[in-house]
Amino acid sequence: MDAGDVDFYSELLGPVEGPLVDLGGGAGELAAALSVRLSVPAVTVDLAPWIPRDGVLSVRGDLRALPMRGPVGGLVSRLFGVGYAMAQGSVSFAGLLAPGARAVLELPLAWEPRRLQGLEESAEIAPDLTYRFRYLDVLRDDALGAAVLDTLIEVGGREVHAPLWVPTPVALRAWVGAQGWRFVGVCAAGDAGSLCSEPPRDCLRAVVVAEAGL
Repeated sequence: MDAGDVDFYSELLGPVEGPLVDLGGGAGELAAALSVRLSVPAVTVDLAPWIPRDGVLSVRGDLRALPMRGPVGGLVSRLFGVGYAMAQGSVSFAGLLAPGARAVLELPLAWEPRRLQGLEESAEIAPDLTYRFRYLDVLRDDALGAAVLDTLIEVGGREVHAPLWVPTPVALRAWVGAQGWRFVGVCAAGDAGSLCSEPPRDCLRAVVVAEAGL
C-alpha cells in the first residue's frame, strides 16, 4: 500500500471515531493501513472471497452484510466500489455514517457519461496483482440522470462483466443529498489539495467527499 494513498484518505476523512468501512476493498490493504493510521477497527466489504489482511474483518457481500449494529465512523471506496454497488440498485447508504463522519469515495464522474465508452484503465491493487477494466456499452440511464455502463474487469487473469454507475456532477449531488449527507467537494485521486465544489468539464473520474448530517 502506497503511503501516499494512506495520507490522502486520512486527510480527507479527518478524525474517525468508530469502525471504518472500505467498500469494494478486496483483501483490505487500504483498510488495514488506515486502521493503523487512525487507530480504529476496519471492515472491508467485497463480493469476492478475498483472504483479508491482518487486523481487518472481511465481509463477503454488500453493506447489508455488515456486522455492526450502529453507524460507522467513516466510509472509503477505491476502484469504483460504490459505482458498482449503485448499479445494482439495491444498496442504501442512508444511516450508515455516524453524525459528522465522512465518506471518501472514488467514482467515475463525467458531465457526459457516454464519453467513457471504449476507454480502458488499470490499477495495481496489490503487489503483482493488477486490476484492468474497459468501459463498454451504456445499459441504461437511471432516475438521477446518471448512466449505467457495462464494464469488462480483469483481475488475476479472470474476466467478468459488471454494470457500473456513472453519475454526472448534478446527479452526484442529488445522490449525496438522498443519503442524508452534506456534499463537501470533489478532488483528483491522490490530491487532497485539489478539493473543489465543481469538477472540470473534462472530468472522467473523481473522489467525492461527503459528511453525514449532525
